[in-house]
Amino acid sequence: SVFQKKLLGREQVAQAVAEKVVQSTDWTYTPLKHSNFDIRINIEKNSVLVSVKVFSDSLYKREYDHQPTPGALRSTIAAAMLYELVQGEAGLKVVDNFCGSGTFLCEAARLGCNVYGSDINPGTVEIAKSNLQKVGAKGDVCVQNAAHTKWPDQFFGIAISNLPWDKQIEVASITQIIDSCLAEYARILKPHGKIGMISTKPEIVAKYLRKHFQVNFLQEYKIGYLGQTPTIQLAEVSTARH
Repeated sequence: SVFQKKLLGREQVAQAVAEKVVQSTDWTYTPLKHSNFDIRINIEKNSVLVSVKVFSDSLYKREYDHQPTPGALRSTIAAAMLYELVQGEAGLKVVDNFCGSGTFLCEAARLGCNVYGSDINPGTVEIAKSNLQKVGAKGDVCVQNAAHTKWPDQFFGIAISNLPWDKQIEVASITQIIDSCLAEYARILKPHGKIGMISTKPEIVAKYLRKHFQVNFLQEYKIGYLGQTPTIQLAEVSTARH
């Protein structure tokens, strides 16, 4: 950055802007981790973008991220997927049968959803319960097989999962897991529901989505994460096929 014909670093520019803001207001400049009000100012040539943080804690430092499990998803990715699926509709019932440490459940609860989760690993289920408590949410979380759950028929509005990638968590047959997972979601999802998946096998997910559901709409986004390129798939589905 150039300021009065002098090359400055990012920190120097930030300090100069902060000093001008303080001079123009009765505010006190405080380091970010101790601040009560967070204003971000991004300067790009002749353009200035001003933003204000509206949540008490930022996505990148959620309190439940302190005890992740192998294969756990970043809260930023989980939040983005759920914002797209929930669309501001409070009170939706959301299920994740591969809940792990509960990242999807925590973010869904923050959006006003009723959350239900399960995992085959008892240890991660306990972490998921603890993480829900940290965000002040309640949910029904239990140990069970994703292919055979206790959930009632046609009960949920949204099903969402971070499927095993066979990297941090090894699996015998990812194809079988995807098939059985979606078959169970077909049973417990309402006739007109939504599904969110992130995996490294999007072609297999798409195949079995169409096997078990009538897919009305499917969006796909490839991202870079943990040295791989998983794909996010968001679908609107109709009555399950039997």
